[in-house]
Formats: sequence, structure tokens, C-alpha cells
Amino acid sequence: MDDLRTVAYFFEEGTARMLGVELWTELELPAAVEGEMIAGYQLWKLLVAPDDYERARDFLSRWDKEAWAYLLPDELRADPLSIENARARLSLPARSPEGEEALLAVRKALKRVEGMLGEKASNRILGFFEGLSRRSHAPRPEASVIILMHDKWEHTRRCLYSLLHTTGIRFELVLVDNGSREAALKEGLSVFLNECLFRGIPARLLTFSENVGAVRGRNKALPYARGDFIAFMDNDVVVRRRSWLRKLVDFLKANPFYGAVGPKLIYPTKPYIIQCAGCEVSPTGRVNFRGRGEPADSPEFCVSRDVQCLISACIVFPAHVVRAVGELDMAYHPVQFEDIDYCYRIKEKGYKLRYLADVEMY
Repeated sequence: MDDLRTVAYFFEEGTARMLGVELWTELELPAAVEGEMIAGYQLWKLLVAPDDYERARDFLSRWDKEAWAYLLPDELRADPLSIENARARLSLPARSPEGEEALLAVRKALKRVEGMLGEKASNRILGFFEGLSRRSHAPRPEASVIILMHDKWEHTRRCLYSLLHTTGIRFELVLVDNGSREAALKEGLSVFLNECLFRGIPARLLTFSENVGAVRGRNKALPYARGDFIAFMDNDVVVRRRSWLRKLVDFLKANPFYGAVGPKLIYPTKPYIIQCAGCEVSPTGRVNFRGRGEPADSPEFCVSRDVQCLISACIVFPAHVVRAVGELDMAYHPVQFEDIDYCYRIKEKGYKLRYLADVEMY
């Protein structure tokens, strides 16, 4: 399309108002970020080359440049980090109750450019915005999954896309880009966030200009977690069963005296041996991974039991326990044993920890 700036009406008058704009820095910038993502992706998907992924990158890159040049004030265009961090303030799906007024604005905007798009394309895009409005009343997520990443997109990609198949529970993703430099990761995240949007899975992205470490990165992500249960997951963990999160959360709901629960972690290559089935700590302070190197179906580790500790590769807490215990201890910055320390702090509050053998993750 030759005049992408004209099409910016879609999100300037539509999506931004759906979020209830009051202050540019707090609401309108995140709305514009979200709207720009939606509009650019939809225009490519519906109008330009829906099956031509080679052209998609060029088109979306051009859309970014021209759309922002049209919408953003000079001082914000000069500060790309403010735009990236605005994504962290997105609360998807979270729209103001003024949905009808917003949709009216979208209809007006589409009417202005209908001659360029055609009636069919206009109707399809309007339907997309109406779908967004319907999702605005979706209930709060039951669980929040926090994932940190630093480059290594292939590992991260497998992790993130496996999460999309999670079933039986409303959940959101809180993603932390910990100073990545790989273009592949940044491009891949952009596509993944759009995929979450179209599937109705709330997803937020926190972006740091440098690697702040796992401890600080997770601490920074915690305030954005809205679920009643909070999961930490490493970006090289892959979902093995779609019901994994439902089972872990159900255990915590049924057993209020437990402050954390973790699955059986299995190496993803043959012969599929156990990496960790909970942890034991020796009197001298040595941390041992239970079952490490044993076959995944070893009878001893096919039984759920209380454990001394769990590791943060995959662990779920009730949110009220996290609030009571507080942040991860920065004494362990950037990473190493902060999860073991956190488990002991949970136990100091009177809670127990559980290894759940029938939930397996790679």
C-alpha cells in the first residue's frame, strides 16, 4: 500500500479510545503501541499478502516507520525505549466500558478510507475491532506465567508456542526481554505477541536495555502479574501436557497449606531421564536434584510428595503467598539458589512445598 499513514486512522481513533485515554504517558502511548501492532498485522494479513511471510517483515517494518512518524510526538519518537516499555503497561484484554463509542469511532475512521480498502476489507477489519470489544469483558486471568529470556530465540520459541496449547485455565503471560541483542528474538516476539492477541491470551512484554539478571528481572515482573496464582518458568522449558497449569493450580486451591508446587522436569531427548523431581538440601547445604539421571517412569519418582525445595525452572505459587514472602532476595543476584532461598522463606511462613509427579515438563 502506498499511503500507510492514511490507514493509521484505524488505531488513532479506534484502539486508543478503547483503552480510555486520559494521560499520554500512562495510557495513550500503550494504546498506540497496541493499536499499531494490531493495525499493521491486520493490514498485512487481510490486504497485502496473507500467505507471503517473506514480504511480511518488510511490510511491517515500513508500517512501523510510517505509522509512528504520523502519530508520535517528536520527543517520544526520539526515545524508542519509552515505546518498548509502554508495551509493559498493556493490560490485554482490558478495555474501557466505552466500547460502543470506540466502535463508532472505528466505523467513522474506516469510512474515510473505504475507497482505498474496499467494502469487504473494511468489514473484516471492523469485525476484528468488534472482537476486541467483546474480549474487553473477559474475566481476570486465574494464573500469570512469568518468563525471562536473553537471546537464544530457538529455545524461547519452543517454550512460548508450547504454552499456547495450555488448556482448562485462564492465564496471562508476563514476558521479560532481558537485554537481548538478537534480531531474531525481537522479531519473533513481535509475531508471538500478535498470536497471543488473536488467541485472546493476555501477554505483556517488559524490555530492558541490558541483562539485569534473573533475580531482578523476575522481581520487576511480579507487579504486572494479575493472576491469583503466579508461575515462574525458564525459557527452555516446554509444555508436555496441555493440562499442566490446571493441575498445578488445582492442587494449590485444594490444599491451602501449601505455598508452592512444582512438576517433574524431564530432559527432552532420549532416553528421557529426569532432570529434577524436587530438591533435597543436605545438612552441609548441598542442593541435590531428586531423581536426576533416573528414568522418567522410575516408581519412586512417580509418587507425589512433600519436598524440601523446588526449582524456579517451573514453579507455581498462590499470589497471596508471594505477597506475604516478598521479592526474591537480591543477595543472589544475578542468579543461583534464589529459588532455594525463596522456598525456605515460604516454609518460614508455615507453608509446605509439593512435588507433583503426574505433571511432567521438558
